[in-house]
Amino acid sequence: MEELLQGLNDQSLMVRGINYSLLQQTAEPLLKQLFEIYNPYLLLKCFCTLTEYPGTVTSLAFNFDSQTLTSDSYQDNTIKILGLNSEELRNILSLKGHLLAFSPDSQTIASASNICISGKEKSIKIWDLSSGELKTTIKEKDPVCGLVFSPDGQTLAIRKEFKINVRDLSSGELKATITNNLGWISAFAFSPDSQTIAVGYSIDSDNTKIEDTIRLWDLRNDKLKTSLRGHRVFLFTGIPYQSSIEAFAFSPDGQTLASGAYIATGHRGESIKIWDLNSGGLKTTINEDSRDPVTTLAFSPNSQTLAIGGHKNITFWDVPTKEVRAILPAEHSDRVNSLAFSSDGQILISGARDRTIKFWRMETPSQPLVTPVELFHHYLALKEAIKSSQEAIEPVIQALTDQSWQVREIADLLLKARSEPKVKQALKEYKVSCNQLAYLLENQQWLKADAETEAIMLKIAGLKEEDCLSKKDIEKFPCQDLHTIDQLWMRYSNNLYGFSVQKQIWDNVERWKGGWTQINCRDVSEQTELTLRIGWKRIGDLGPNYHGANDECIYEWSHEDSQGYYPRKINRRHFLIEAISKRLDMCRPLID
Repeated sequence: MEELLQGLNDQSLMVRGINYSLLQQTAEPLLKQLFEIYNPYLLLKCFCTLTEYPGTVTSLAFNFDSQTLTSDSYQDNTIKILGLNSEELRNILSLKGHLLAFSPDSQTIASASNICISGKEKSIKIWDLSSGELKTTIKEKDPVCGLVFSPDGQTLAIRKEFKINVRDLSSGELKATITNNLGWISAFAFSPDSQTIAVGYSIDSDNTKIEDTIRLWDLRNDKLKTSLRGHRVFLFTGIPYQSSIEAFAFSPDGQTLASGAYIATGHRGESIKIWDLNSGGLKTTINEDSRDPVTTLAFSPNSQTLAIGGHKNITFWDVPTKEVRAILPAEHSDRVNSLAFSSDGQILISGARDRTIKFWRMETPSQPLVTPVELFHHYLALKEAIKSSQEAIEPVIQALTDQSWQVREIADLLLKARSEPKVKQALKEYKVSCNQLAYLLENQQWLKADAETEAIMLKIAGLKEEDCLSKKDIEKFPCQDLHTIDQLWMRYSNNLYGFSVQKQIWDNVERWKGGWTQINCRDVSEQTELTLRIGWKRIGDLGPNYHGANDECIYEWSHEDSQGYYPRKINRRHFLIEAISKRLDMCRPLID
């Protein structure tokens, strides 16, 4: 155990990640809860942003040996190289193509112009990146829709509307042709050994019979290897269909394939699937009832973590434990189109539709923490004491006033199961700490902070973990505690979240006779209008998305970057925003 805990202090993000994952798989539930604070992905911060791009960033390639990043922009089709050591940004090539692909060593670029346009030029140009010279030209008969280099750099896969040609780079010879009778090819990717191509299709929503929309093609014999069931998506009517496959990622060890699907506005479905390539079976489905699009996928070099790009956010999925490790704050203002890890896994690079590239790495938290080993020893000592005689329990009670908030949390968790009067009195007098909430908010881990907010408020209200807050609990909730939680949310979110933010939106909700207003040609209650405005619900949840000329229109957005989105979890059983708003009004004279 101590070896795992020591690994949580390693300088490498990958080493910390592996040890944290093993800890979450093997430790008892209480230890898992205590050590969530050492999740290394909570410490990822954006340390550099490139904003010199006049258009959407569509491709990224990172060369660890030369410490260079190669990228391209869709609108001006300019290829840029960044030397990370010198921080020098250079324009290398300006091409007339909309399609670009980088070789694994970032020394060669393939470009094609007039994406998927019939009757236009159908050639592919191969460029030497160091000199900027044209090496060769490959002629194609059909419009080109996509390009991908094989990991060994020997072949180039050329996507058409309904087929893929695989050509030898040195000779231009056609090595394989992947055809289909399913529909438009929407995604494709090489396996790490360059011997297999994963192909995803876009199927018309009217065709509900076709399910195997993911095909694995063996390039050694130019034959279909296996078919996999695609991603089901449900209309608001509940009718399922197969979604368009948007992204693939093979794990570097070649054992796993991740596939991501497009979830249309107002629909819900299976956004990501993880496949075992040895058995061909499905390992797990991530976000089985998701409403968010998946735009890009990337595995960490050790194959343990999957980075998922979506609308503004980047999510880290731990493959062994099948759990979300962290969601990076929405630093991008639009969809994330590309992700790339450095080969040592220390840096993640993201490119987005907002015309920026961001660099992420692990940074030391500003709030001091005791080391994982020290915390473990505190836990063992207090756990042993609480098993002993009545006199031996006294150190555990005293630990409720320890200087370290982490030690205080251990004592609080251990004493909960005790029924002695002096224990109950000590817990009653114990001041619930907001340090962990502040830590999570500082690191912009909004979802975890939301859960911590509910846990704190339940403690303060004298309720159990499985209970839910009610309006009566809010009516007598301590003013100072409510103010502290509210201010923490507002401070660390730059006034995007917090009870006061929700109150302001609630106060501005239109009050109509009967408590109803009309939005998008639907009569909605005041509560529903608020949930639409702060992103808890979508108009599509209420039926077909239509709005008339004379009523207010609310568009289909439901993201955590909506103003007032958090705190949310305390409302899981009862709508409490109205009660909290009233309590804030009542408490204001006392706080002021």
